[in-house]
Amino acid sequence: MTSEKFNNLPLSKKGDLVFPQGEYINSIPFGKYELLLYRVGYNFFEVLYNPTTQIVHDINIAEKERLHLFSKVKIEEIY
Repeated sequence: MTSEKFNNLPLSKKGDLVFPQGEYINSIPFGKYELLLYRVGYNFFEVLYNPTTQIVHDINIAEKERLHLFSKVKIEEIY
């Protein structure tokens, strides 16, 4: 499934695809929300979650260019 098709699914369908098999990776603050990163197979997903209300507001395929935001390790420092 393409990222465009996935991102256009209803939220409940997205959750059905991500949460049963998804592996939680990390989270970062995003305003009043948290942006959670999950991995399913070789795909990564961003989950927009409100910790106060405990409600998931959206799930989208993570853009590869944004994955570094979830890392506590700076890749440049490894080399």
